[in-house]
Amino acid sequence: MKSTDSSACCGDDSHDHTPYSGAEIVRQLGSGYAILTLALPAAVLISFLTLAAFVPGDFATWGLGVGLGLLQYIASSAFTFAATRRRLQGRRPSLPLALTGAVTQEVLRVAVIAVFSLVFASWLKSNVIWLALGVAAGQLLALATTEFTSRRAMQRPSAWSQNQVEYVLTLGVSGHSITLRRAFEHLLTALWAVGATLLVGEQWQMAAAIIVLLFGVTLIGFMLQEKSPRQRLASPLAYFGPGVTLVVFVAGVLVVAAAPV
Repeated sequence: MKSTDSSACCGDDSHDHTPYSGAEIVRQLGSGYAILTLALPAAVLISFLTLAAFVPGDFATWGLGVGLGLLQYIASSAFTFAATRRRLQGRRPSLPLALTGAVTQEVLRVAVIAVFSLVFASWLKSNVIWLALGVAAGQLLALATTEFTSRRAMQRPSAWSQNQVEYVLTLGVSGHSITLRRAFEHLLTALWAVGATLLVGEQWQMAAAIIVLLFGVTLIGFMLQEKSPRQRLASPLAYFGPGVTLVVFVAGVLVVAAAPV
């Protein structure tokens, strides 16, 4: 599940909420992007080495998962790009566009898993954990490239970097807080990828339930976009997405743990 970009700044809020200057925010955000650029591949490497040490499986399944994760990220990014263009053009966000982007990720997941379930059912079942962590790895590696390009963009003056700084100033927090928030969002992305893949890998018909949950998360996220950045943080709805992600992850782990060996 891709995290919501928080770069939109509400023009109604004053920007004098933080003790940090714009230059300090730029430095903090730049260092945060650099840290995440290194931390995400490191997390992928650690998870792979841990998986190889404790879970018997096939490296090819992990590679399949990485490919699926990258494909999902690319598809999601296409819809995110379209939504960003609408915002820059001064147009209101499109709920159908957001829902289509969310559903596309799951359609790709269930399509790949359904095909391999029909052709290599026993192989996929015995390697579903490798597949799930591979999907998470693919998305985290793609996110690392995004963090890298964001760091480069932050180093030169542009409308995008100015928008990022204005957003942080509006919240009245430091750039380090934004880095922690992005790290948490990336963690949720990985947990969703693992949980949803485990559920669909064990029973690919579970994709219908995953899509319904995605509809709910996307709808709540769309409603939050109508609020100012400070109102989003204070809204109880902000906990809906993380809560659903944790439920999906735990459900996926329990389903795999209860499956016959």
